[in-house]
Amino acid sequence: MNAQQRPEHVEVRRTIGAPVERVYKAWTDPASVQRWFAPKQIVKSAACDVRVGGAYRLVCATPQGKECACHGEYVVVEENRALAFTWNVEGSSDDVRDTLVTVRFARVEGGTEVSVRHERLPTESARRGTDQGWTEILAVLEQLHAIDAAERRVQEEKKRLVQMRKALPRMPVLDATLTDVASGAPVALSALFGGKQELMIVHNMGKGCAYCTLWADGFNGVHQHLSDRAAFIVLTPDEPSVARAFAASRGWGFRLISGHGTAFIRTMGFEPEPGRAHPGISTLVRTASGAIERTAYTHFGPWDDYCGVWAMIEMLEKGENAWAPKYAYGLMR
Repeated sequence: MNAQQRPEHVEVRRTIGAPVERVYKAWTDPASVQRWFAPKQIVKSAACDVRVGGAYRLVCATPQGKECACHGEYVVVEENRALAFTWNVEGSSDDVRDTLVTVRFARVEGGTEVSVRHERLPTESARRGTDQGWTEILAVLEQLHAIDAAERRVQEEKKRLVQMRKALPRMPVLDATLTDVASGAPVALSALFGGKQELMIVHNMGKGCAYCTLWADGFNGVHQHLSDRAAFIVLTPDEPSVARAFAASRGWGFRLISGHGTAFIRTMGFEPEPGRAHPGISTLVRTASGAIERTAYTHFGPWDDYCGVWAMIEMLEKGENAWAPKYAYGLMR
């Protein structure tokens, strides 16, 4: 094939695991376009007037700050079926002007097939760059939709898991006598409900566990929100005097209760061996007759839904990287 016979277009196809309506929106909603359009650049702004004759303009920038703008107007708009628009690039090494891009969306098993045909490309260099560019762009679009789908599945599974926990037979709970750490006075479990019908008990392992301390530090920031919905306490196996001093050193403001010297922690299933408490949460309810029942429970650990630290750290390039919680981290700015 000689130079005159070379095709003046490139065509790239990709199957996206999402409904066609969602994929079409990704191409027509400016906020969505900014998420995926330039994999190796930053989309600084996106404007899309999606109608025949309407204009679009995308301004991208490299990490070094060099800007490149793509703009044109829509010549075909068929919702959830096809888009066609002229394509002009400002600030590119290739002279790509007044080219034509046609995007077609087809429902297929497993999602949506997207085909991008870019025509009127003037040079072999422009064709190679365009082919690579659309291939990378569609790969990112596919991956983002896969991530979105996975997140939706995880959220639905979490909801289902909560319902499964709540579907277990309720456990009757005796009205144990515990100790209020702040005052050192005995307090009945039933009194901890206050004026609420429900009670959340966070089972803490005590002063000796830096992990449990991390969880408790987190609850210290939200306990007022939790207490607006239901009564909230943190239960420690430590002696009241030890727990009181440790809570003061951490600046904890939630209500701290000691189960030291009682069988309560063990009967709730959070002391599998004598003197070895496990962390977690129990939710209790007072029935109309005054009886106390446990409606649900679960244990704590890294990656659970009760401490967001691990999920945030894992977003870093090297993830956890042998990190572990500490009681103190030196001077913090």
